[in-house]
Amino acid sequence: MKKKLILLVTLLVMVLIKTMMIAIRASVPLYDLSIHTIPSTQNALGVFETIPRLLLIIDFVLLIGCTVYAWILYRKRILVFRVIALWKVLIITTLVLFGFFYYKNITREQMIKVQGFLTDPMTGQSYSGVDARVGTTTLHIGEGGALAFDLVGTRHGISLTHKDLHRKIILLPQAFSSKEGSIYFSAPLMNALVDVIDMEARGKYDRIYQQLPKEIKDSVDEHSYITSYTPIFTLDDLSQQEIVIASITYNPEVALRSGMGRLHDVYEIIVYQKYHQVTYRATLDSNQIWHIAN
Repeated sequence: MKKKLILLVTLLVMVLIKTMMIAIRASVPLYDLSIHTIPSTQNALGVFETIPRLLLIIDFVLLIGCTVYAWILYRKRILVFRVIALWKVLIITTLVLFGFFYYKNITREQMIKVQGFLTDPMTGQSYSGVDARVGTTTLHIGEGGALAFDLVGTRHGISLTHKDLHRKIILLPQAFSSKEGSIYFSAPLMNALVDVIDMEARGKYDRIYQQLPKEIKDSVDEHSYITSYTPIFTLDDLSQQEIVIASITYNPEVALRSGMGRLHDVYEIIVYQKYHQVTYRATLDSNQIWHIAN
């Protein structure tokens, strides 16, 4: 009876562990390639890289433990223990194989064909003078703003540089998913975004507040804005010298955080950093100056 109780408790613990693991896999986007950021050797592995690897290690430990346990039970030559032990090994082996192929599937890089145009949001015309790079292939975007690559990796995206850009911009292929195949882009817009990100990383929230659109400053005071500000970039991120962007879309009206009112004629820019995302909102004033809010 004591042996059966131990066996039953062991089975229940295993079921509980696997249930928890399945729940974690279901609730956390472990390695969503649609929001993948650029891998950096300067950063430690993020939680979305660590969890699937940790789960696989747990799977293998369970498999080894159950195999040893099954061998011990098998040596006892008790039929019921033999059957239970073999079933346990079979189930755990299946789960390990499933976890391995699942991990390989969600972490592999997908290759996407990209065709589109860079459009200056100020003028509505094509934006030229940009060098677009994918791997070892570089394309200079001239008049017309046309951009085309046969294979773009979802992990690495398209690197964009321009003589007037403060930093290199990485555009993920998903940015060109609109029907028109175009994306809003210009050096003044990107530089305004980079400046705000730099101020955020340095903790200079007062300067971020100073450059906000007038509509926001009229609705919220500086102290309230600073205390409610949630940064995503830190000083460690400034060394990368690149900004990863998933999309830049136009929205005629956007509701901001509670108490901050609404903005009109907004360009929403989704930026990724270390498996997090944040939406920055850019507006253009009558003096053709960009203002960034989030």
